[in-house]
Amino acid sequence: MLAMLRRCLCRDVYGSTMPFFAIGSSVLLGAAGLAVDLGRGELARADLQRAVDAAALATVASVVRSGDYLDDGSALDADTVALMKSIVRANLDRSWGDIEVAISHQVLPEDSGLRVHATASLPTTLMRVLGSESMTISASAAAAGGRPPMDIALVIDTSTSVGHDLPLLRRAGSDFVETLFGERDILPETHVSVVPFSRRVKIDRADWLAGPPSPEWTGCMNERPGDPLSYLDRVPSMAGFGAWEPHEDYWYDDFYYESGEQDPGFQCPPRAPLPLTNEKTRLLDYLDGIELEYGTCADIGLAWGVRTLSPDWKGLWGDPDTPSTLEQRGKAIVLMTDGQSAGGCTERHSGSTRTTEILLSYCSALKAEGWLLVTVAIDTPASVQDMLRACASPGAYFYEVVDWSRLPEIASGIAADVGGGKVRRIQ
Repeated sequence: MLAMLRRCLCRDVYGSTMPFFAIGSSVLLGAAGLAVDLGRGELARADLQRAVDAAALATVASVVRSGDYLDDGSALDADTVALMKSIVRANLDRSWGDIEVAISHQVLPEDSGLRVHATASLPTTLMRVLGSESMTISASAAAAGGRPPMDIALVIDTSTSVGHDLPLLRRAGSDFVETLFGERDILPETHVSVVPFSRRVKIDRADWLAGPPSPEWTGCMNERPGDPLSYLDRVPSMAGFGAWEPHEDYWYDDFYYESGEQDPGFQCPPRAPLPLTNEKTRLLDYLDGIELEYGTCADIGLAWGVRTLSPDWKGLWGDPDTPSTLEQRGKAIVLMTDGQSAGGCTERHSGSTRTTEILLSYCSALKAEGWLLVTVAIDTPASVQDMLRACASPGAYFYEVVDWSRLPEIASGIAADVGGGKVRRIQ
């Protein structure tokens, strides 16, 4: 009897609990599957996020390097869209295999940016127990590469040592402009001046002189005596600061101990600087006409580069709206030279060591104010390289050019770096 009772109890117990065990096992298995698949999905989503981050940044960078911007809401061309999609795929882990990823984009003209969005449907594993065979993940990223407002001075050594390399010098300037402007004819947010220098800079403004020049005057001035740094960006009319004296060769007679038989305009460049302009054609036409003259005074070239950009000179170069303040536009000077500066440049009778000191004092003051200085040493001795390296802003803004044939390529790269703006993530 007892044995029969035991058999009945067992049959009742097991008979009643087995269905609940089966149901519980399915729930547990489904819960475990959910945890596993959700974990896989989160890893995949993070991977997809990295891919769209890379695609947004790289695509905007590509647009910027081409000289174009996304500030007018123009649609991306087919090649750029293909590039964007290929970057997404290239940055996904191998585990994605042939999983299809839908990639879309949106141009953000207000930010001069781009948003990249990607969606994918991943197959599940254990979640299939609950009837879910796939899960959808998505990621989105935006980047901007708007051109920062910038005033740039190209300060170019046009001494006769350039010689047969003059075509390369002209081409370097043109490539700089072509890269900066891209396919645009006008850049509202960017202005460029060009300052050719030899031992002087031709200003050709008699109204800026202390007195009337002689009939033989050809447009160059002698730098004002006194502390050079105090006169760096001072306008002729500023109280307490004297105007310039016309350069009429006597300075050089004293320095070189020569007889004064030089032609009028000796060591005065043939062309005056081109003031700030945002017109591509004006810049290209001017650079195509650059000519050479004797001597090198980089301190004077840099000083006049500053004067074309200094807000104190607003309206003095002809345009009432330029130069702007440093808060309105960044200031950058690109100084190219192929030789050692002589003595007696800013200061009469001083040696080349003093010329270097003056140049570096200018560089130090400008960097302290937030100006960007880019220097290019073109086939120069080590002493000049050291000087220009010390002058340049920190962060690889000094360029050494050993082979003249590479100068245009380097100038183009500088334009992309200085004028192109930095690509950044945005919300």
